[in-house]
Amino acid sequence: MPEGRTLRVLAAPAAYVLNDNATESLGFFTYQLLRALGRFNVEFTALCMRSEMTVSLPNVRAIPVLENAGFSQRDFLMFLLRYFMAGRKVLAGGGIDLVHHIFPFGYAVGFNPLLLAGSARGLPFVMGPALAPHRAGADMSDETTISKSYGAGKQEGR
Repeated sequence: MPEGRTLRVLAAPAAYVLNDNATESLGFFTYQLLRALGRFNVEFTALCMRSEMTVSLPNVRAIPVLENAGFSQRDFLMFLLRYFMAGRKVLAGGGIDLVHHIFPFGYAVGFNPLLLAGSARGLPFVMGPALAPHRAGADMSDETTISKSYGAGKQEGR
């Protein structure tokens, strides 16, 4: 990247709850990542379910797409639909250099409709963090149940 040029990234999706107070760990991790990359002249448009940032970042424009949602299957499906629609709108406006799927991505955990529908065609597409391997049939619906699927001594069928 040329010196002095700003890299414009669409973080789609960034997190369920983008936050700076550790109310939701993935959202807190994402906030810290976006903050750190701001030092390298990276600007983000971050699609999230809702934003609970108490300290805004100068390099981040958060776009909450489902402010009053919980974490039910219905809410997750609505989140997918709404961030897809918002992401397509942002991409249609131009000015994005790269799409970053920050939300967990892995088998039976998540996918990205922007990538599958070809909306990010022609742009670099980064996925990560990837989710660690997990038991087949593990309940991956929220952080509490995800954590029960990991840990020392966790074996298939236990």
